[in-house]
Amino acid sequence: MSRQDKGMIIITVVLLMILIFKSFYFDPIDAQQGEEALFHQYALEVAPIVHQPLIFRKPIVVYRMTSLKHDPQGENTIIYTFQEEIAEEITLEGTYVGRIKIYLLGVLPYREVTIKGGIDEWKQN
Repeated sequence: MSRQDKGMIIITVVLLMILIFKSFYFDPIDAQQGEEALFHQYALEVAPIVHQPLIFRKPIVVYRMTSLKHDPQGENTIIYTFQEEIAEEITLEGTYVGRIKIYLLGVLPYREVTIKGGIDEWKQN
């Protein structure tokens, strides 16, 4: 191997390590408390339904929330909790919008999905 080949391999390994670090530590946000935690859980449950992966299944595809916005003056947000195949409707005060990033193998960012409250409000980017 020439010196240039070794340099390119080293650069590739360093960039891959930076991508792994970014994917695990900078991108995801933790669940908050109260209504934000409810919406966080709801968005992570709904993301696989919105994304509808045909080939990819867990653990190949990992969903992580990267952004959560709350507007207290907006319309109320309706979410659903799924327990034992029964959907329970919960109304949260204000408008919540969450952005879910989809990773292949837990590291490579693949796609982003925006989740709003209610089934009619799902929007895929």
